[in-house]
Order: sequence, then C-alpha cells, then structure tokens
Amino acid sequence: MGTSEASAPWDAARTRALRGALGMFVTGVTIVTKIDRDGQPRGLTANSFTSVSLDPPLVLVCIARGTASHDTFQGPGGFAINVLSDAQRELSDRFASKSPDKFAGVDYRLGIGGAPVIDASLAWLDCATERIIEAGDHIIVIGRVADFGAGAGRPLAYCQGAYLSFGAEQDAVFRPQGKSVTVDCIADFGGAILLRAVDVDGERRWTLPGVALARGERGGLAALARFIEGLGTAINVNFIYSVYETPHDDAVHIVYRGTLSGPPASDEVRLFAENEMPWDRLAHQQIHDAVERYFKERAFDQFGVYVDMEDGGHVAPVAQQPQAWSSYVSDLDK
Repeated sequence: MGTSEASAPWDAARTRALRGALGMFVTGVTIVTKIDRDGQPRGLTANSFTSVSLDPPLVLVCIARGTASHDTFQGPGGFAINVLSDAQRELSDRFASKSPDKFAGVDYRLGIGGAPVIDASLAWLDCATERIIEAGDHIIVIGRVADFGAGAGRPLAYCQGAYLSFGAEQDAVFRPQGKSVTVDCIADFGGAILLRAVDVDGERRWTLPGVALARGERGGLAALARFIEGLGTAINVNFIYSVYETPHDDAVHIVYRGTLSGPPASDEVRLFAENEMPWDRLAHQQIHDAVERYFKERAFDQFGVYVDMEDGGHVAPVAQQPQAWSSYVSDLDK
C-alpha cells in the first residue's frame, strides 16, 4: 500500500510528484483543432481526451489555461479531435510546441463543424461544443460528435514522458543460451485462423505458421513475412501476443498476431474458423492455449500478452498488472 500524503503541504515538489504519478497512465495522443475568430486554424496536442457518452455521443478534452489556444477554444464554433497514429510523432511534437505556424505543410480539410480535420489521422471526431466547464488550471470542453471517421494503423501512445509504440516492429526476439527461437504468428483472415500441417510421430497435426531462426539470426518478422508470402498471401503483423517454451523441441516460441491480406494458395496450410478448429490434433498444448485465448479475447476486443513462467504463465493486459493465466481465462468466461 502507498503512503497517504493527505496532510502534506501541496507545494511545487508534490505537484511534480503528482505529475509523475499521473504520467504512469498510458494514453493516446490527439491534436485538438479549431478555427479562431480571425478564421485561422489553431491546434494543440492533448492526451487528456476521453469518451463521455454514446447516447448522446459526447466526448471531452481538457485544455490548460496557459496554452496559446485557450481563448480560442472558449470561443464560438465547433472543434475536432484528431487521434494520431504512431507515424505522426512529428505532428504531435509540432502541435505541442509554441511554433507560430503549426499547420505549415499539414494537409487538412474543414469538417462539417468548420474545424480542421487532419489527413491520415488514425481517427477523427468533428464536434459541436456542448459545454465548457472551469476546472482548476484547465477548462473541460465537452463536445457532441457530429461526424467521425477511422482509418487503419497503430495508435501513438504516451506514458512517463515518452512515446510508446504498440507495433511489433521492434522485432522482440531474444535467445536464451542453448535455446533455439521460432517466430510464429496467429494469422487471422475473416475470423478464421491459419494453421500449417506438420508430421508429429507419424501423425498429421496442425501448428501455427512460423519460421525457426538460425543461430545469431535476427529479423524474425521479415523472415515470417517472407514465409507467409511463400504461401501465396501477405500478412500485416500487429502485436506480439505470446512467448513460451516447449519441452519437446527445446525452443522459445515468440508468437505475434496479424491479419492476412487474402486466403493462402498453398495446400500445406488451411484456414479454420473457431467451430472448425482441430483442437485434438494441434501439435502441442501451448498452441491450443494460445489459439483458444485468441478467440476469447477477440470476442471481447481485449488482448493481452502471455509469458510462460514457472508458476504456469501470466497474461499482461495493456497498461495493467500481470494476471495469473487461470484467473484471466476464467474472467473471460464470465
């Protein structure tokens, strides 16, 4: 348990400590935009954004009183919230600065409420100002969503004063001494999972598509992409999903999840829907567990990362503490 500081004086040091505590919360990154009274586009980077209600469709964003755009956002007219992808870090930095011309070279259009909607944003919300609430050193601007859109990509995230990437491009391959490494993938197409046929002790079994890396080899994701291309399709790898060891091949398996661009053309693989899965003919129990968890998590749109441990494994949902595997699966069944 943390120590209560309710009686401590609220000085500059405690304010900095509070900022650090709040910074432990992982957020997305947005650029909030509006047209000022002179007809000029204004905008600032904000991560204090949240959904308020679906019926009616309301969102809010908090804007510091000290920002140059503070008065603009208290003026008439609507505003837009542009959710950034991880390819838009430069825009985030620019709109967080005091640059006098933040929109220089930025492609945008005006939404139906008149606010700038930035091209290539991961998502955007065109809002009419519903209410403005004074709250300490910020104002809370509540908007009613009039129009919106979403694209494809990975979100830009922020935590502890730094950007985070939820992408898999880090190629998280490690090699414990004496172990081989295999890079596998749960590849989804239209709700079905791609499995590859293998021979196990003279029996036909099914396993995840993957590649074994040679000693000292890196670039596991590139090798995985080439393997999938050899099956007559392509894959967009999104996130790391599971890391586990298997005793039968003394290997570390690093499993990503991704989306296929189309059905494969090879006879050595097949797409299985959940109700078609050959559960009793999977190559080993770890594949069974990973695929079963994937179908459950996809139904709830709630994904975690599984790491095999001596006590049976843990699942770490994004921005949460690791949870025991048995209780995690039990929670999904509730």
